[in-house]
Amino acid sequence: MSDVEKTDSRLEELEIRSAHQEAQIDELNKALFDHWQMIDALTKKIKHLSDKVAIIDERVPSNPGEDPPPPHY
Repeated sequence: MSDVEKTDSRLEELEIRSAHQEAQIDELNKALFDHWQMIDALTKKIKHLSDKVAIIDERVPSNPGEDPPPPHY
């Protein structure tokens, strides 16, 4: 095998590796994007639920002893 053939072979191998790495990077980028979308959606749901819990917590007395006893007492 001549030096030119060796160089061509090595160059072809590097191009193949580069193409595989580009495909892998694109796949990882898509997965990362999908995960960030999921994180954003879950963060919004948690915020919504926290707001609901806060509203319910405001309506429920913090100390049950402060309420007057029920009429049957």
